[in-house]
Amino acid sequence: MKFIAITAEYNPLHNGHIYHVEKSKEAFPDADFLLVAQSGDFTQRGEVAIANKYLRAKTAILAGADIVVELPTIHAVGCAEIFAKGAIQLFSSIKGEGVVSFGCEEGNLNPLFLVAKITKEEPLPYKNKLQELISLGISYPKAKLQSLKEYAKENNLVLPDISLPNNILAIEYLKAMADKENLSPFAIKRIGDYHGIDNLTPSSSYLRSLSKEDLSLGESIAPAYSVDLLKSKKEVDLSLPLLYKLRSMSKEDLAKIADVSEGLENRILNALDNSYTYQQLLEKVSTKRYTKARISRILTCALLDITKESQALTLPYYNVLAIRKGKEKILSLLSQSRKVFTSQKEMEREITAKWDVNATNLYGILQGEYKEKGMIYVE
Repeated sequence: MKFIAITAEYNPLHNGHIYHVEKSKEAFPDADFLLVAQSGDFTQRGEVAIANKYLRAKTAILAGADIVVELPTIHAVGCAEIFAKGAIQLFSSIKGEGVVSFGCEEGNLNPLFLVAKITKEEPLPYKNKLQELISLGISYPKAKLQSLKEYAKENNLVLPDISLPNNILAIEYLKAMADKENLSPFAIKRIGDYHGIDNLTPSSSYLRSLSKEDLSLGESIAPAYSVDLLKSKKEVDLSLPLLYKLRSMSKEDLAKIADVSEGLENRILNALDNSYTYQQLLEKVSTKRYTKARISRILTCALLDITKESQALTLPYYNVLAIRKGKEKILSLLSQSRKVFTSQKEMEREITAKWDVNATNLYGILQGEYKEKGMIYVE
């Protein structure tokens, strides 16, 4: 079996995502199926998704995918490294030859491979500079970027722009795939703008920023079925459940949460004393060193009991969110390497699925409903 594998959030899906799917299928016409590993009800930014995981998975099938499985919550709300590792774990378990297709600003694999090699092997000059900058209070992403630039200059190397988000994620995919013999990478150059309309392919963040009064703008840059999800989007506030959860945790509990390090648990607990909303807490804890994106992920991990230990797990199942009718044989293929779940009820009986189950239950409480409880068949 040959397959194409894509990792996505589709929060929401837009024309750029459709372009990615179409170009991947054009490049590998002999692939038996295209599989998407999609984030569940919480995203990598630590935010609540605009629609539940089943409805977003349905848009992936409508866009050309054959099957959508859930990227486990423990990985979906992690940093780029954890996010990529989780996806590659899913793909590498499939019996067959896979092509991992991803969009990035570079579009050329060679310079991305170079950065992946440097950051994986960590030659001493690079490592020393990185540690030096972090000790000065510079955030890890900025310290990493500056260390790479200096190392490249000293060794006459030409690097891609590693400050761009999709390049960063592409590098992590390459690192995670280094020892996976059944997987090969395929990069597609990202087109469009991140914050506005450009070539009819803006980012999902741009679409999420549109008010319901301005959603007509989305009709030219995303398919109707995605715009419909935006129309039904509800504003949710994590303040009450998050503050209650954090105030029930000890310093030792918080220190175990994913990505908490360097005494960050103390900073969070100190800020908690005079914080009464999620936004207040986020503002008080964040600094130049501890970015809002990182703190947001940490807070969501705390809310969902995602620890460093749990993020290191390889979960023994595929949770199938949606499938194209006529492609049911893929389920049999997946079952050769892991358990296959097609409903929330099945997930509830699996102890290692507790993070996904809890995330779905919390999402339902926040949204006031959760009608979909299992795999969606799409014509």
